Amino acid sequence: MSDHKRSYTVDPLDAQRMLENHLRELQGQGRHTLTFHRCVITKLLSFLTTCSRRAETHLRFNASHLLRWIVVDVRGKRNQYAASRLQVVDRYIRMLCERSMLPEHPLQQIRAGDGNPSWNYIVEIAQSPQPLRRLQQLQPRLPRRGPLYLSINKYIELHQSLGKKYIAHRRVLHAFDSFLAEQQVASVKSISTSHIRRWVDHMSCTPGVQRGKLFVVKRCMDYLVGIGTMTENPATVVLMEFGHPQKEKFRPVILTSTQVATILKQARKLPPNHLFKLRPQTCYTMILLLYTLGLRSREVRNLRFCDVDMERGTIQIKATKFYKNRLVPFGPRVRECLSAYLVARQKICLPVGDDDPLFVAYRRQPIGVSALNDLFRTLARKVIPEASPLPRLHDLRHTFAVHRLLQWYREGIDVQAKLILLSTFMGHAEINSTEVYLTITMELLTEASGRFYQHCGTLIQGTQL
Repeated sequence: MSDHKRSYTVDPLDAQRMLENHLRELQGQGRHTLTFHRCVITKLLSFLTTCSRRAETHLRFNASHLLRWIVVDVRGKRNQYAASRLQVVDRYIRMLCERSMLPEHPLQQIRAGDGNPSWNYIVEIAQSPQPLRRLQQLQPRLPRRGPLYLSINKYIELHQSLGKKYIAHRRVLHAFDSFLAEQQVASVKSISTSHIRRWVDHMSCTPGVQRGKLFVVKRCMDYLVGIGTMTENPATVVLMEFGHPQKEKFRPVILTSTQVATILKQARKLPPNHLFKLRPQTCYTMILLLYTLGLRSREVRNLRFCDVDMERGTIQIKATKFYKNRLVPFGPRVRECLSAYLVARQKICLPVGDDDPLFVAYRRQPIGVSALNDLFRTLARKVIPEASPLPRLHDLRHTFAVHRLLQWYREGIDVQAKLILLSTFMGHAEINSTEVYLTITMELLTEASGRFYQHCGTLIQGTQL
C-alpha cells in the first residue's frame, strides 16, 4: 500500500483529549491564540468525521483526507493566514504521533519531498488549479526494490524486536538495495565485491562515513550468511581495504564533590527570562537529579508529573534505553528539592495535568537536549575554566557511579557484592555495562590501596623483593 493510501484510526474521545492537552501547552499565549488553535483543530476533526463511513466509530487519518482538508481550508484565505492554520494542524498531528496514537505523520511524505517545501508554498499549490494532483506529486517517489528488499525488512524487524531503533540502518540498507536495482542485480547471490566497490565510489561523503555505511551493509550480510541466504560476505573484503581508523581513547571528566556543588550553586544564579521563567529552578533540579540519581539526560527530560511519586519517594523511568522501565528511589534531600520545584512549576504553568512534562521551557514544551547541554557547558566553564575538554552533561552519570563506589570503599562495604545493585539502579542489563562508568581516579585508587594494605599489608612488610 502506498503512503498516500495508508490510513490510521484514532478514537474521537482521544482526539478531543489531545486537543485539550494541546491547548494546555498554550497557556499564557493569549485568548486569541487559544481560540484560533481550538477553531482550526475542531474544524479538522469535524471534517475527518464527515469523511469517515457511517459504520466507523473512529476518525481516519490518512494523507488523502488531509490533502482534501487542506484544499478546502485554504480556499479564499491569505497565504500567511492559511499557512499558520496548517502549522497548527501539523503541530497537533505531531502530538498524536508523540503520544503513540499515530505511528507516523500522514503528511510527512509531502514535506519530505521537493526540497522540504514550506507551508506557504503548499498553500500556493492548494490554491492553484488541480490542487490535489499537484499536492500528491510533492510526495517523493519510493526507491526501487532490489534483491535485498525483503531480507532487509526482516533484518530490521529482528533488531527492532530487541528494542533497537535502527532508523539510520534502514535508510542505508535501502539505499544500497536501490543501487543494486539500478545495477540490475537479480538475486542476492549475484552480489559481488565489485558491486559494493561501485556503491562506495558512488557516495559523496567522507571516508569515515563511507566506512560506517559499509559496516552496516557488512553486518546485514553477516546475518544473511548466518541464515543461509548467502554463502559468503562480499562486503568483508571491501571493508578490510578501508583499514581500522585510529580513534582517541575517550576518557570522561569525573567531577569532584566540590565542583558539582559549585555548579549547582551557579545554576541557582542563572537569570530567568520571559521565555524561560523557571530557568534557575529547572536547571538546578535537573542537574541535581542527573548527579544524585545517575540518570541519563533523556530520562530526566522525558519525565512527566505522573512519573514522580512523592509519597513513596520514587521516580518511574519509562521507555528508556532499549525500552526498559524501572523505579528509581530518592532520599529526603531530593524530595525537598523536587517539592520546591513543583511548587514553583505549578505557579508558572497552570493548569497541570498528569501527562504534562515536568521540566518545560517555552510554550510548555520539554527542554531540548541542545539547550540543556549548552547551559551545563556554560556553568562548567565558569566553575572549571581550565578544564580541557569541558565536562559533558553525561559525565554527571559517570561521576555518580565513581562517587558511589568511592563512598562504599570509605564505608568498608564489599564493593564487588554491591556492583549488581549499582548496575540495577542505573538501568543496566549486565555489570559489564556498568563497568564503563567506573573510571579510576586518584581518590578511588587511594581508597582501594588503603583497603588492600589493611588486609594484606602485614603479609608483605617483611618480604624482600
